[in-house]
Amino acid sequence: PTTVGNFVADAQWREPDRDALVPEHCEFVDLLSTLGCTVHTAPAVDGLVDAVYMHDPMVMTPHGAILLQMGKPIRRGEPAQIRKDLERIGVPILGELTGSAIADGGDKVWLDAKTLLIGHGYRTNAEGISQIKKMLCHLILKYTPSTCRTFKGQVQFYI
Repeated sequence: PTTVGNFVADAQWREPDRDALVPEHCEFVDLLSTLGCTVHTAPAVDGLVDAVYMHDPMVMTPHGAILLQMGKPIRRGEPAQIRKDLERIGVPILGELTGSAIADGGDKVWLDAKTLLIGHGYRTNAEGISQIKKMLCHLILKYTPSTCRTFKGQVQFYI
């Protein structure tokens, strides 16, 4: 994780405890490793202060990754950096969102091998969902809208 950047102004975060951040990250990596996980760490990129969750700028599938476009301005550089990291470890890139499409990995979750739940809201728009759906048409069996209320209004889910 980076410890360099404008955390408060750019990402609406509080300033991190820099003395705790890196050791806690190392402890988490060690824990995952002791559980038998293979852990690939990406280098910290100064300025990408909101780049905390690796799944946010992409959708991972058994066949490779789809790179997303983040709606939050401070996060727009993350997909390009993730591309470098994925290519470095040999993960294929299936595609990437283009044009007006936006999507955030925090708005999606795999329920099983054939069902991806995607929330349509302020971080993921209809064009983002449409492009993801096209790239995953060989994997996804169902496409059914459902609605859920959140603190920022209503979110439409697509299964």
